Amino acid sequence: MIFAIRSNISGLNKTTHIFIWTYPKLLSSRASESMISFDGNILHSIAKNVLDGIHMFLNNSDGFSWNSIPGIGAYYPIMLPFLIIGILVSLHRRNLVDKLLMLGFVSAIPIILVVTPNYNHWIFVHFIVLSFIAVGINEIFMNKKVQLAIILSYGILFLNFSSIYFNQHNVSVYQYDVDVAKKVKKLGIDKYKKVYFDTTDIHFLVMIRDLVPVSPYRYQMTKNNPNSKKYLEVTSKFGNYQMIDSNNLNTDIEGKSMVLLDVKKDT
Repeated sequence: MIFAIRSNISGLNKTTHIFIWTYPKLLSSRASESMISFDGNILHSIAKNVLDGIHMFLNNSDGFSWNSIPGIGAYYPIMLPFLIIGILVSLHRRNLVDKLLMLGFVSAIPIILVVTPNYNHWIFVHFIVLSFIAVGINEIFMNKKVQLAIILSYGILFLNFSSIYFNQHNVSVYQYDVDVAKKVKKLGIDKYKKVYFDTTDIHFLVMIRDLVPVSPYRYQMTKNNPNSKKYLEVTSKFGNYQMIDSNNLNTDIEGKSMVLLDVKKDT
């Protein structure tokens, strides 16, 4: 919640200290990625956003491999009938639980209208959807044959999900390939005193930190502008990584070091 507010309201984006916990200033706002554009025809933008959200749920994927496996999604596809049953039952019955669910749905409407849909952005909508699904299942769960069918369906779908999930050999995670991570780890970076690199990829160090994590304390002490609360960018070094320029070989290379060169860079 704190991240969502601060990443979209620039005035609140600053380093915050709460007892021993420090929440650093974010490098950039994500408002353009997480909210619709309020320029031009707003009603058209809202309508498109709602339709995109419906498509996300019906398609069982938001397009991000780290959030969902296509065809399975946040909920198994067979849950759609139970969702519809749950909504209809709650509308008709209207006990305290049903009223709370309706209130939750109404509260989520602003999110549905202006927050761009993916499984992370619409996390609060999930709670309502899952609750309606539970109501729908509970409504018809009294029959033992139905109970057995639901349990078997969940079991089969879980096995299918596990098979797909644990057999992903070459899945792109963000812009990185899983195989790339394995190759980087095989280099045994930690055994070298220094790892010099030359690349035009401005995200190289971000990628390295994602693929081969280091202690946050070591990261803060060894990055550009160590422990700075004002200058947060990391462009040329952290840990034992150090940027060099292959076009200017005046850099002193320490012993027991590795040199990584970008083959795509003109030298």
